[in-house]
Amino acid sequence: MILAVDVQYAPQDEWARTGGIVFKSWDASEAAAEFVTILDEVSPYESGAFYKRELPCLLPLIEHALSRFSIETIVVDSFVTLARGAPGLGQHLHTQLGREIEVVGVAKNGFEGATATQITRGISRKPLWVSSTHDHTAAAACVASMAGDSRIPLLLKRTDALARATVSPIDSAIEVAADSETRIPKL
Repeated sequence: MILAVDVQYAPQDEWARTGGIVFKSWDASEAAAEFVTILDEVSPYESGAFYKRELPCLLPLIEHALSRFSIETIVVDSFVTLARGAPGLGQHLHTQLGREIEVVGVAKNGFEGATATQITRGISRKPLWVSSTHDHTAAAACVASMAGDSRIPLLLKRTDALARATVSPIDSAIEVAADSETRIPKL
């Protein structure tokens, strides 16, 4: 199973909302499960240390998904490795998870010096930058094969929409309160 995750921050950083979608294969067009977490305390943005802000938002949702599914790959909206081999969000997440789960980064904008493979999808001429804790080229082929005709794959768009609260999770989704063990079924 694959888990895609994305985070959206409130305008004044008073909270963050994380969306996550579990799907069975790279070419899937439907989610097996969807999750949303809300974190009430958000670290300020620190240039060059994005992971310090993002990881605390991602981990509660990832831990919940891992408790329900056998996740082989996690897709993040970021880079795995930055310039000169410095770890990006993806590498920090990979390390946090004991280096057992592959992390694939799908970035919408380039980052000078970052190690990634550029792909274009659909009729878009604007690339996506794909990086991985394993094989960039293989990860890029997987992202290229994802469902949807536009630049951003269908399920990655939906993950973003869950984080932005522009769509509601599927009926079977669970909302996980990131600051407690409470799990609230979505109706």
